[in-house]
Amino acid sequence: MSEINQPKTRSARLQSITDIIGQNRIRSQRELAQLLADSGFDVAQPTLSRDLFDLGVAKNSAGYYIIDSDAITNYTRLEKSLRELLVYIQTSDQFCVLRTPPGGAHLLAGAIDRSKIDGVLGTIAGDDTVLMITRDKKVANDIFSKFMQSLEAKVKE
Repeated sequence: MSEINQPKTRSARLQSITDIIGQNRIRSQRELAQLLADSGFDVAQPTLSRDLFDLGVAKNSAGYYIIDSDAITNYTRLEKSLRELLVYIQTSDQFCVLRTPPGGAHLLAGAIDRSKIDGVLGTIAGDDTVLMITRDKKVANDIFSKFMQSLEAKVKE
């Protein structure tokens, strides 16, 4: 596909990263950024780091590789996201409202969606607010309790 016709969407960039890592031995973000630029994606290092995190990419002595997205990995990512991003949570019936710092809602919502929590029907993210819709009030209250533990642990740190 030529550079002119290639869509410059985030999903296209993520697919390109996945393809590049799957087909090449990548040893640095600089090398990956150059290959992305050659494919028509000019990406800043912080954006590339977030993309690698979102894709579940890890690095070892052989280079970057994509981790299998099993439940443990996704739960670990969710725990990390909760510690880093969650500043407030409240429930109402089958809904949970989660607050993050500005710009953090989509990251937290993505971590929640990827972790496939039983009873969570989906999330909607704004800039600093995530609306999580659950199957029922009991699920919302259970999640509230678990997420509050992460919030309280962060306060103690």
